[in-house]
Amino acid sequence: MYRLAIIFASLLTISCTRYYSLPDAPPKEEWQSHAIEESENPQEVTLRQLEAKRASIQVYSALLSKDWDKALSLMSAETVALFRSASPSEDPKLTLESGVLELRGQSIPFDPVADIFITNLSDIRTDFGEEVADSTKTRQILFAVDGNKRARKIAMIKEGGIWVLHSPMIKSPIIQE
Repeated sequence: MYRLAIIFASLLTISCTRYYSLPDAPPKEEWQSHAIEESENPQEVTLRQLEAKRASIQVYSALLSKDWDKALSLMSAETVALFRSASPSEDPKLTLESGVLELRGQSIPFDPVADIFITNLSDIRTDFGEEVADSTKTRQILFAVDGNKRARKIAMIKEGGIWVLHSPMIKSPIIQE
């Protein structure tokens, strides 16, 4: 009986595929998004950007003053885990203090301020040159800008109800204006 059911299911599957085919997709320029888009109040967007910017300045200030506890409290769990894994003693504060990432058997020197943000920070903006930051209710990309018109992208995410720095990659590329 079991064999008969398997044979019947196989025949049914084969016969159905012969009679039904999907239509060809339209050209890519005719594709339409059917995602539900929320229309946001521009004031809410601006407020969210300001909150994320304020939080990024707090992280920068904590790193600059070498207040590692405060800096780590303003970082995402994934970012703290990166610093924890980059320390032989699994202490993220020691990683920040030493300025050395121990990753995959290599010792990689880094400056917590210059490599997470940028050397000689002069501004944190939501746009830089041709680039405009991505923004959602829980993620904000900002640009840490120096006096020489160079910038580095920094990501701020909402975690535990507050904006925190999310940097799973140290030394992200420098962007020129």
